[in-house]
Amino acid sequence: MSKSALISQVNLFGPNLTIDHIKGIMGNMATHEDVRADLTFENEFYGREAPQSKIVKMSKKEHVDSFFSEGKIQLGTFKYFQTMENEEARDPSEGMSVLAARNSKMTLFGNIGSGFNHFVFCAFDGNPTNDIIKRFGYDDAFEIVNPLGFSNAIKMSIGAIKEKRSRCIYKKHKALVSELREDYKFNGISANLSSDLAEKVQYFIKHDRFSHQQEYRFIWEVDEDRAEPFIITCPEAIKFCKRV
Repeated sequence: MSKSALISQVNLFGPNLTIDHIKGIMGNMATHEDVRADLTFENEFYGREAPQSKIVKMSKKEHVDSFFSEGKIQLGTFKYFQTMENEEARDPSEGMSVLAARNSKMTLFGNIGSGFNHFVFCAFDGNPTNDIIKRFGYDDAFEIVNPLGFSNAIKMSIGAIKEKRSRCIYKKHKALVSELREDYKFNGISANLSSDLAEKVQYFIKHDRFSHQQEYRFIWEVDEDRAEPFIITCPEAIKFCKRV
């Protein structure tokens, strides 16, 4: 199983840091400037698996037709979204974040790039306007009426280890504060660090410049690193969707 991660600028501090101190450390790590980070706390994700409205996948008509006739669907990767030509879809910071983790003994900070062994599928929470659809270069869409059923169908199709889904949170900085278990061994920091912190909810934090996208994101963890998008045939997923 792939556990690869890019870990840099790891710092250890004592416990009981103030929130302002944490904001200062993480702001400097995120921007290399004297700013206070716009923090995201792990508990902000509670209940975000449920969409606020309905989940709509924007796409091109030929791809929507292909999905409903054959079950063909494209899954992306963080590497793919880092380098896309379309400026609306491209985000060079995908998979990258500043993480802080703390317990009663220590507070750990690190710049981490991970999620290389994840497939990603992005949708819209609500009714996208024609302007939003055109920004992505799309002309059609479909609704995912049962997100859990849809996600599990794809999980089974690709043999994924885990699936996770959530509405995204939009902040000025991708700076996550998490609580570590009390027996965490700070002298054994490794590529497992990103898995130990917040169980990958960091992959649902996006810069606020993308907030108009109202993204609902699905991710699947697989057993090897993947850089290129992957087109699968999963007719089992069709029954959890409908045309709009």
